[in-house]
Amino acid sequence: MDMGSHDTPEQDHVKKIVVKAYKHHEAGLDLVLKNMSLYLLNEEDFGINPDQFDPEEHEHSIPKYEMARIYLLVCALTHDDLGFTPEDRDDPVFHIYEKAYHRCLEQATEPELLTRLDQIAQACGFVRPHA
Repeated sequence: MDMGSHDTPEQDHVKKIVVKAYKHHEAGLDLVLKNMSLYLLNEEDFGINPDQFDPEEHEHSIPKYEMARIYLLVCALTHDDLGFTPEDRDDPVFHIYEKAYHRCLEQATEPELLTRLDQIAQACGFVRPHA
């Protein structure tokens, strides 16, 4: 049960885990995100390992930077505009999306998706990380 998107909740009340594959439905698309960071919200679940995670059974939230990755992938797959311009660099949210772009590049393997991510990044003014 996804409880929404959060920045970094109080560390005493959540546990961060990274799951190998997280299925998420967004904008009519079924996405599978690799190496997805999540926050477990129920202390009774803090003892599970990432392989035991079940989104239907474990109360969790998605960090803002991972939601940005989801929205960036949706834009890449639907050919929508993300809405940032290079002039938005002073907006703190811009950097969350730029980080999401870098994370997408680390995880994506499909040439078409990588090309579309680079097109979005160019329109937004995201800087490609150095190899």
